[in-house]
Amino acid sequence: MTRFTDFNRQISSRSTIHVCIPFVFFAAFSASTIPAALLGKLNAPPELSASRLGQDLASDSYNYDAVGLQLSKGNGFSVNWDDPDYRAPYLQNNQDGRYGELLSRHGEGLTAYRSPLYPVLLAITYDLFGRKFWPIRVLNGFLIALSCVFAFSMISSRFGIIPGLLSAGWVITDVRLLTYSRMMMTEPLAAFQTTLICWALLWTVETRSWKASVTLGIVTGVAFLTRGVVVLWMPIILTAVYFLSLRPNIAWLGISAFSLPAFVLASFLAVSTPWMFRNYLLGFEPLGTNGPIGLAAAYSDTALQSHGVFGQTWYARMFPVPLGSRPSQGVPSGLEQEIVLARDDQQMARKWIAENLAKVPLLMFYKVRSLWRINDAGTGIYYPADAMLLVFSVLGSLKFLLARPREALALLAVLAACSMAVAVTWDQGNGRFLVPVHPILAMLSALGLWVVITATEGVIERIKPNK
Repeated sequence: MTRFTDFNRQISSRSTIHVCIPFVFFAAFSASTIPAALLGKLNAPPELSASRLGQDLASDSYNYDAVGLQLSKGNGFSVNWDDPDYRAPYLQNNQDGRYGELLSRHGEGLTAYRSPLYPVLLAITYDLFGRKFWPIRVLNGFLIALSCVFAFSMISSRFGIIPGLLSAGWVITDVRLLTYSRMMMTEPLAAFQTTLICWALLWTVETRSWKASVTLGIVTGVAFLTRGVVVLWMPIILTAVYFLSLRPNIAWLGISAFSLPAFVLASFLAVSTPWMFRNYLLGFEPLGTNGPIGLAAAYSDTALQSHGVFGQTWYARMFPVPLGSRPSQGVPSGLEQEIVLARDDQQMARKWIAENLAKVPLLMFYKVRSLWRINDAGTGIYYPADAMLLVFSVLGSLKFLLARPREALALLAVLAACSMAVAVTWDQGNGRFLVPVHPILAMLSALGLWVVITATEGVIERIKPNK
């Protein structure tokens, strides 16, 4: 046992972990909010990102903002591009024409394209603070800080406080997480919810408690209300609960074996069904229009040629006018436009899959490879921080598997669920869809780094000459 290992064991009491939590939270929250405040951008309206994260992000932010504002006014889940209150902050900051495309939009109507939770949070901030953008950015920083605290706690309680602090360090310095915390996007909320899913899954595996499994279902249901794609995580999560919660005295096909997955599924449906029922009443599938819109591009010869990367050329066909805008050239508007696009895309995707069934596994492999790549598909630039995160996470996974195999498999199941969701939909090639699992990767990477540190010290101790 090395000196570092001894020291880690000596200081890793429950009280020490509790003492560290406020400092970890403050450090992560500060890293997420102070830079934007110092640059004067904490209250700036969302704008087109010049980063490698993708030029399409601004459109997402504009839509979340539009829906959130209408919710705060009691107009339901809708958009109104002509609303003077919506246009005002963009008009005030359009001296260089950066919001020209947004301000050219017109029309209004219901929408089923966005998941509800993030617009609802925006609406709450508008009700409480008025038409300001700093509250949602502060909330993003708060969620990143909570993700950091949960990651720190989960690793510290199992492997000691030093690996826990290393995991906090990974989160605090994670460029992707910090970038998204300053944008009006769902990534900070999704990262926090994914961390909660892992915590609840570990709790379920450890205790086989119905309370833990119900909590897992509720947390996953709330995550679905943030990103509809989470529904595709459920098969893997339910499978993990079934197999990882089995004990030697439990029959594989007995009621006890299926009770925990049943609790997870029932509580998930209890949370998600009202939103799905609303979408059904509007005339479309329960999951809404976001997922189906784009499937024709995700399952196509173009997708295969681009090795699974979802290119930008699909926008011109998918959105002849922005979703919710006034029709042009016979294109329907609002919800009708979404439903037409979604149904057409589903039909084209099914047709391509039926005609190219043998190519589907390869296309799915390309999408997963794109998700986990360490370079930007658009620029081809490699990023050492991403490479280090993944390399150390592999090493940390091996350490976790050897020490606590059931819990390690639970974490890996969440990573597999994220990968499977991308495999059956699409990837943008910029690492965006991996951001929600970054706190989990930080935990595993910290453990991998701790393995390297202790092993290096052990080697040095062995080769040190005797006095």
